[in-house]
Amino acid sequence: MAKKNWERIFLNALAETSNVKAACELAVVSQSLVYKTRRENAEFARQWYAALAEGYDNLEMELLSRLREGRLEDIDADGNNRKFDIGTAFRA
Repeated sequence: MAKKNWERIFLNALAETSNVKAACELAVVSQSLVYKTRRENAEFARQWYAALAEGYDNLEMELLSRLREGRLEDIDADGNNRKFDIGTAFRA
């Protein structure tokens, strides 16, 4: 069952991640519910697109930062080097 404030949690997470699936997981809500709500609620749809635009702005700033610094790899939680795929990020 979705939390009472799932919409706000979802939209905030979407603005941070640009990822619907990840935002749904953080809000503990199904993807089908968020897409249904977007179809039926014009205000929620407007907020969705604004959050997504903010998320894309954040992604663009992260890409620019990585390119300027030459930081194309990170170390994950297990200590493994992970290459950041700039090309895929630009296509997103």
